[in-house]
Amino acid sequence: MKKKMRVFAAVLIAAALAVGMGTLAGASEAEDPGQEQTAAQPAPLEQAQKEKKSGLIESEGYFYYLEKGVLQTRVWKKIDGKRRYFRKSGKAAVSQVIKISGKYYYFNEQAVLGKAKKAYTVQTKKGWYFVNKNGTTAKKGWQKIGKKKYYALKTGMLKTGIAAVGKTYYYFSSKGVLKKAKKDRIVKIGGTDYLVLKTGKMGRGWCSIGKKYYYCKKNGRILKNTTKNGIKIGADGVAEKAPDAGKSALDKKAEAIAASITRSGMSQGEKIRACWNFVTSHANFYYSTAYYPGAYSQSEFRRLALLMLNGRAGNCYCFASAFAALTKACGCTSYVVYGLCPGSRDGRADGMTRHCWVYIAGHGYFDPEATYAGFASVYASGGNPWSEQGRVVI
Repeated sequence: MKKKMRVFAAVLIAAALAVGMGTLAGASEAEDPGQEQTAAQPAPLEQAQKEKKSGLIESEGYFYYLEKGVLQTRVWKKIDGKRRYFRKSGKAAVSQVIKISGKYYYFNEQAVLGKAKKAYTVQTKKGWYFVNKNGTTAKKGWQKIGKKKYYALKTGMLKTGIAAVGKTYYYFSSKGVLKKAKKDRIVKIGGTDYLVLKTGKMGRGWCSIGKKYYYCKKNGRILKNTTKNGIKIGADGVAEKAPDAGKSALDKKAEAIAASITRSGMSQGEKIRACWNFVTSHANFYYSTAYYPGAYSQSEFRRLALLMLNGRAGNCYCFASAFAALTKACGCTSYVVYGLCPGSRDGRADGMTRHCWVYIAGHGYFDPEATYAGFASVYASGGNPWSEQGRVVI
């Protein structure tokens, strides 16, 4: 019995001790008298403002500038010979291009104006930029570093990928470099085939690589499984025959010149003006009386047109024939008109001389040689300017 009592007493003592220890442990978790609670420290900027400090302050990953504790905003500061700009928030511009008083500036990862010994390109979160050596970004237009060409927007940001400059499309790398090459080639972008010329321009209209012909949209995209100008184009984009197959030397020549002096976005009237400016320019042609038509026929006027466009010399018959051929290449229905105009060259008693001019359906009469020689101005005239004897479609 005594033994049982001793065991029971021991159990009670152990239980009491356990309860006591549990109570003490609970008090320790709630509050440890020996452990002080650490107060949150103010950020460096806040502390510097309280202490009314002046100068450059770095706080939570940003730079600020204080003058006697006052945060400076929208202000330039030159610190240790380096220029920084502090924005409306007070933070220094960093790793970005921003507009200040009408100009764009680049600030590097040290929040310093990005000056350098020469121009360079740099990538920000928004894209690639062209930066001048003084830290400003390039103005809108073509830029160059060594042999590499770029095109910058007004902010200095560079065009990348397939992009338009005016009405012409170009192919730029992901870093904004114009992608020139030794020869024309086809590139695949997003599963679509594009034709890129060796100059970096995108193919447009009919283009060829080797003996294969392709038709490209204005952005260089190759058409497939269709028909263009009566020519079938296969699934690979290759035309079944050359687009100029069967064309005369004059048509090929006129189309090539017309393509070089006009743009697809022009109206027909604008294209006619471009052809006119080309033919009446003293820089392109000179006057010669060596060429006359053997007969007033289409074949003769076409022969004179080719002579004029190749040799760049001729008389009124050549000027008219060449202008008619060029405007025809621009989609016009053009006629060479022959007859008489006032003049003494032929020695006629009536004071008239042989002459040649042009009529374009829907646009009127034109006399390129008269303008070239300076004896009359006939452009898109509604009435026939001279005495017509006949006309021939070119």
